[in-house]
Amino acid sequence: MLSLKNSRSGYKSVATKLKQSLEAQDPDVLTRSTYSMFMLKLQDISKKLEENHAQILDSCSDEDEANAHIADYETSLDALMEMSLMLSSWDDFLTRKETAEFLHQQPQPRSPIHGQVKVNLPKLELPRFSGKLEDWITFADLFTHVVHANTDLSGAQKLQYLKSALQGDAARLLDAITIADGNYDTAWKIVTDRYQ
Repeated sequence: MLSLKNSRSGYKSVATKLKQSLEAQDPDVLTRSTYSMFMLKLQDISKKLEENHAQILDSCSDEDEANAHIADYETSLDALMEMSLMLSSWDDFLTRKETAEFLHQQPQPRSPIHGQVKVNLPKLELPRFSGKLEDWITFADLFTHVVHANTDLSGAQKLQYLKSALQGDAARLLDAITIADGNYDTAWKIVTDRYQ
């Protein structure tokens, strides 16, 4: 039990430092990578505290002892919830910022040529995805917010952005798909079915 309590103290210290670091961030310089880093750290420490709490409860000799540990754990949960809400507001802020920047650069759609659409798209700093599963959530989240859910883009424009963002094995999935309005939904389904 002593070892478990010591581990809990260490995890709580990590959570406290993480919260302090979150609160010290300047919203004006937030980036998607910073958000993703903090989210992964929060998920990691939340999981460790949950597993530690379950082990402590299993080691309790009576109900009073268990209730004391439950109260202590609930205090930690409050801090974790505060951080989760803070990160949720970060996500909303970054999504609005990314969408505004994207729409500001939005080009006029071009006419189809022989069944295909060729457009000169503005440069958009999307993350690259090469097929590594650990990178999928971050990539899919940003691509969905900025491109997939953008009703101002044609299917051909979305497909061009998707192809330009994929590398390696992921890019090879779409080798046979041409840039045309009707092909985007099929291409996005191929990629999401493979990595989601």
